[in-house]
Amino acid sequence: MDRLFHLNNPGRPAQSEVIGAIWEANPARATCCYRPRAVIPATCTNCGATRTPNGYHMEYGYSCMGYEIPAAIGAKMADPSREVYVFLGDGTYQMMPSEIVTSVQEGVKIIIVLVDNHALLAASAH
Repeated sequence: MDRLFHLNNPGRPAQSEVIGAIWEANPARATCCYRPRAVIPATCTNCGATRTPNGYHMEYGYSCMGYEIPAAIGAKMADPSREVYVFLGDGTYQMMPSEIVTSVQEGVKIIIVLVDNHALLAASAH
């Protein structure tokens, strides 16, 4: 894990480095939300990005883009004592950015980590 968290890539950090920075800075009881089929979940699960029960929330059904922000709002409402991080790629962010307004409007604090992982290009190629 440590190797993936500290690749020292020139320019932009790798996804694993972003996750590593959050891993090192966040409290042990944090929850992260993401969806399968994005590159981010593979990085998160391979890096062991959870330390406690209920430490991650993932949609396992249809891999719906735009799921993450509403899921993070729900995770925070279910356990307000946890910090909730939502990992988004550039493509899925474009599906539900309005839910950020819902989070602010309802006073539900979530921490959004947005990375340009070019994964939308893979979806649009099909």
